Amino acid sequence: MIRYPCSLNIKSDKGDKKNHLGRKYKQTVVPKSFFSLNEVYISTFILPITNYIDYFNPVLSYKELAILENNLSHLCIKKRDDSCFQSFYSFFYKNAPTSSKQMISCIIYSFRQLLTILTLLNTVSLVFTDLHPKHLVIDNGNLIVNKLDILFHYPTMNDERKRFLFKKTNIFQPIEVYIISYLLTKNIESLSISDLEDILDSYCSGLDSLSLFEKEYIVKLKGNLVNVFKRWINIRAEKVIDELLKTCTNWNIHGASILFLILLRDKLNIREKMRAELRAELKVGFLYDFSQLLVNNLEKRGDVEQTILLFDDIVYSVSKEEWINAFV
Repeated sequence: MIRYPCSLNIKSDKGDKKNHLGRKYKQTVVPKSFFSLNEVYISTFILPITNYIDYFNPVLSYKELAILENNLSHLCIKKRDDSCFQSFYSFFYKNAPTSSKQMISCIIYSFRQLLTILTLLNTVSLVFTDLHPKHLVIDNGNLIVNKLDILFHYPTMNDERKRFLFKKTNIFQPIEVYIISYLLTKNIESLSISDLEDILDSYCSGLDSLSLFEKEYIVKLKGNLVNVFKRWINIRAEKVIDELLKTCTNWNIHGASILFLILLRDKLNIREKMRAELRAELKVGFLYDFSQLLVNNLEKRGDVEQTILLFDDIVYSVSKEEWINAFV
């Protein structure tokens, strides 16, 4: 049976003192803004997590400064020095492993570690509004969340945080974020059927632009989403937003699935039109099952724990023969 590559191991820490040995830190002066203050706030939930430094780069301390020249307030924040990290792009693209077997090993390990990160976030009620790869870095092969300013703490969500965190949309965000953003930016009292059509057109065109899916899939997905969300037509906007936020604990799965579908597309040329053909070949059975899990997460999202169980079942079902012979 396949095992996660031992060359990409998570360090085991025993206490904060040992945890910080050998790591470099830096202080940075940044403008005082909603996002810099939000990163400080979110860090207060990250710091109590056991071995947080293996998964996150939070603000460790800060102080407020007054820059006299322009009379603006700034923050001096202390974090780990991220100049020693590799960007997500650099790790998987610029300096990527050359063999398919090494690449799939990195993808397996990184996806499983991202699921661990999402589990930790769930334990403290933190949610990404945007699980974009620019917020992720690699430290000695380990995935780290480097920027925390785009997370929110669900129990303390308020109107200010909604206004700043839901301003823009991109394809790493689930349809719920598109709906909330539309309601807030348009400042409308309720959704109409034409509003919902506009939102779904924007979301589905983003999926279509990835060149991952057949047109038939996009059309079917849009129809299914209309059936799911039409119940919010003519409902007061505040009510819709509040109800959609109640589902936020599984939003992160959408971003993670899009992120790794793109990796499978770029690094292993896996696209929807190939999946039926892939499944017929034993050597790529794992890739089919993994990609199907990711696709299913776009529409029928389970929670993180369910995704972990399904993913582990896929990985540990790979035979030794398949692993040795498949990826050359």
